Amino acid sequence: VTTLLSGIDIALWDIKGKRLEVPIYDLMGGKTRDKVRCYMHVGAPADNDTAEGLAQDALETALAVIGGNAAKVDGIKISLLDKEKEIVMRRRLPEGVKMYTGDDFNYPELIAGDEFGYSHALLGIFDPLAVAVGKAVGQLGRGDEAGFRATLDPTVPLARLIFRAPTQYYKTGIVFLAWLNGFQDHFVMPAGAQSMRPLPYFADCFRLADQAGILSDPDRAIARMRTLMGLYGIA
Repeated sequence: VTTLLSGIDIALWDIKGKRLEVPIYDLMGGKTRDKVRCYMHVGAPADNDTAEGLAQDALETALAVIGGNAAKVDGIKISLLDKEKEIVMRRRLPEGVKMYTGDDFNYPELIAGDEFGYSHALLGIFDPLAVAVGKAVGQLGRGDEAGFRATLDPTVPLARLIFRAPTQYYKTGIVFLAWLNGFQDHFVMPAGAQSMRPLPYFADCFRLADQAGILSDPDRAIARMRTLMGLYGIA
């Protein structure tokens, strides 16, 4: 629904701009810059029957565009949740063009990299993992890859749960963890998005967050989890 409304909103701005014969940025307060830095974002298609062919077409198209404009491209982000495809593309990028990983399933390995290169992190899961990520990045910066993996690998089961299909509801898990960690006093979301995940999902988030060591105050998290369970009639 949000995607649909966004498309309608953009179309209405375009219609108004054409009617008044002015650029849309004038309708929004005026021009603020002459250029912006951009990156491409290639996501996985929803239809698994056509995923392989579409992904390969997208790969070749993206590489062709980047190859013809390498001096203007800082990097590309892909979110295929398929580390092998990301590594293949990363190795084919022109020199100086970065690979930004959006793979919330395999990020420790992709960021650590191999002898041919590594992926930069541009990940939604890093929001609730901020403390662990800060520690891990410091370890990797000091050349301690084993420590980096020891810090981040335990967070992967939680990330895979939060970003499980249907992936568009991943923010429910992130907001839930923000509530457990005291960053807000509720986790009610626009359009009731918190209801898009069932109670066992929240129980698993709580358990895996504890195992990953990302609950800043376990006693507070336990109290809030009990409050949630009570709303469902579970003591």
